[in-house]
Amino acid sequence: PIGQMPVYPKAELQTFINAYSNNASLYIIVSMIARKFASIPRFVYEIKDTTAEQQYKRIIGHNFKRKQALDLHKKAYDETIVTDNPLSELMAHPNDVQNQDTYYELLCTYYLLCGEAFEYLNRGLGPDELITMTDEEIEATPILERWCLPPQYVGLIIERDSYSVLGGSVTGYQIINNGKPINLRISE
Repeated sequence: PIGQMPVYPKAELQTFINAYSNNASLYIIVSMIARKFASIPRFVYEIKDTTAEQQYKRIIGHNFKRKQALDLHKKAYDETIVTDNPLSELMAHPNDVQNQDTYYELLCTYYLLCGEAFEYLNRGLGPDELITMTDEEIEATPILERWCLPPQYVGLIIERDSYSVLGGSVTGYQIINNGKPINLRISE
């Protein structure tokens, strides 16, 4: 019924794995796309022209013109790849068990199979700190790890006003970890 909590069928991880791996066509297509997406190298570049960078971001966001975008990219960013800063290290090794390729392959696979993908940004903050900090303070804290979250276990926490039945604003996320709900803020 509209306006009430949705009722989903029982979704066990093994059910998704079996359905995916037993369908050869789906497996081949998703695996190929995810591997190609993961093979794109991602680097940090120095900005040498902020005006060109803003124009580049505007073109990418709206009406993508390949030639113009490539010219603006060359003008905006220095060709030297920055490797000695925390962001470069975080992109190359998102967490202790994944490198850049495996991380982005998993993220893309989740997106293709579930229609969405979630990323948890671990800043090393404890529950007590998260309660007392604002979203701006949390976002100012450096990210230590990035983790892909399985979308089938992630739910939205929505704040609705008294007049809205279907609408509302997302105020956080809830992930089910070993049967236990864990609430995450948007900044996480």
